[in-house]
Amino acid sequence: MGGCADFERGDDAPLPEAPAAPDAAATEGGRAAASFETDILPLLTEGCAGCHSSGGQAANTTLLYTGTASADLAASLPYVNQNDPTASRLVTKALGRGHGGGMVWASGSTEVSLVVAWIQEGAKP
Repeated sequence: MGGCADFERGDDAPLPEAPAAPDAAATEGGRAAASFETDILPLLTEGCAGCHSSGGQAANTTLLYTGTASADLAASLPYVNQNDPTASRLVTKALGRGHGGGMVWASGSTEVSLVVAWIQEGAKP
């Protein structure tokens, strides 16, 4: 189910613990490094783009998604902190911290873990 987050989803989630840093070849469990287009964009489309797009409830914010991978990557990167992936605004906002739409993903969820891993791996396209 897509759409905006709402306050009925619960209180702000605590910040996640950073997973162990991946090695150069693959992340923990042998999974290939995450890609924005394949792994992250579908999560952002489902959880964020309903509001963060032209005409959406968050259309007046600086984070707007278009449905185009290259444009959406460019929109997302300013919200990425590679020095502290769990403190990235892309993560903290989705956890409901300072986010007018409330919590989108729960701390420890697959979505949060994947986004944090993608950031740790260099936030590649």
